[in-house]
Amino acid sequence: IASGEYGVETARCFCGSAQSVPVTEKDRYGFDYQMCLCRDCGVMYASPRLTAESAATFYRNEYRKIYDSPTSTPTHVFADGEHAGLSLKQWLGEYEIAPRVVFDIGCNSGSWLKVFADDGATVYGVDHDKTSVAYGQQRGVPVMEGGVEQLEILGLKADLIILNHTVEHFLDLASELARIRSLLTPDGLLYVGVPGLYTWDLSVLFQNAHTHQFTAETLAYVMECCGFEEFYLNEQIQSLWRLRPEPRSREDRPKDQFDVIWHY
Repeated sequence: IASGEYGVETARCFCGSAQSVPVTEKDRYGFDYQMCLCRDCGVMYASPRLTAESAATFYRNEYRKIYDSPTSTPTHVFADGEHAGLSLKQWLGEYEIAPRVVFDIGCNSGSWLKVFADDGATVYGVDHDKTSVAYGQQRGVPVMEGGVEQLEILGLKADLIILNHTVEHFLDLASELARIRSLLTPDGLLYVGVPGLYTWDLSVLFQNAHTHQFTAETLAYVMECCGFEEFYLNEQIQSLWRLRPEPRSREDRPKDQFDVIWHY
């Protein structure tokens, strides 16, 4: 960043407000990183942050080397993902939901998808990290290098889209979620997992690749404004969303969240 290899930009909150206070000026490894708490809605957002072009380069070349555990092998990471995918599949089964087409955006090596594929579902995953994509392909999972644009090319609609620890990386929440919404079937579900503010250790919560941070209340505000409604949501945050007929107005902000989060 100091050399200019990575460009940065200032940002406003999702709600449009520029009124905020910084909650940290360093990430968990000491990188310069300012996370701001919006005074008007309580959404936390990074500013300054990497530009879209720089963020894509960062994910390709740096991200896994910094944030993946040095003791985790691709085999271990894949096995952990398979276990998580099985848990999600069993959880959906409790609601008698058996998706036949599943997408995973920010899928790493695509291991969450394997259990759905083994059950006969059509699956596709995308990730910007070449090494992870290559490993997933070696394991027989149809994963592609890139982002949501790769899924748009397929011309398919998904019964389930997985966004596990992906939404907190979005630069433009509204446009990204609009594109994802267009990939769902009318009765489809969107799984969103992000690090919940109230359930994570604050000493390891913040990282320079995260452009947003949420509580259940502030995530619900964003999702509802982007055309989704809650199917399931907890503070951890593990959540399921379905399509909402009419989006919530961004002016309908959760007024008390700044005070609640600032106190915390």
